[in-house]
Amino acid sequence: MCNVKPVRTEEEYEAALARIEILMDAEPDTPEDEELDLLVDLVLLYEYRNIPMPVPEGRALIRFWVEEKGWTVQTINKLLGDQGDIEELLAGEQEMTMAMAEVLHRHLRIPVAELLRVANTPTPPGVIPPLSTVARVADLARQTPG
Repeated sequence: MCNVKPVRTEEEYEAALARIEILMDAEPDTPEDEELDLLVDLVLLYEYRNIPMPVPEGRALIRFWVEEKGWTVQTINKLLGDQGDIEELLAGEQEMTMAMAEVLHRHLRIPVAELLRVANTPTPPGVIPPLSTVARVADLARQTPG
């Protein structure tokens, strides 16, 4: 049985991250796998409570979502049809319309209101949407075939 404790301090946070790295290759449905799940949850909670994460703004967030899906400009424009042009939207030459937001919502599963908000907010140069290290680790752990 694992001896997992709450993560409340920076030292405990760093120790939990180190342990997560060790447990990344744990076999599914083992005590080590259970410990990994618990530690990831505890570290995510610690990050949520203690590490301010800047919220990406505007078109950078949409660009990030699109890249995560592995889509191309042509793919998105095909989905949008005559509703709009994603290149113009991302370049700031076109506003997100309700019709565009509804199409992207169906395929990206992002709320329409959020699409409209972020698409029509200017993005400062060089802004890249952040993902915490642990969130990436958790995603990798979930994607590992079991």
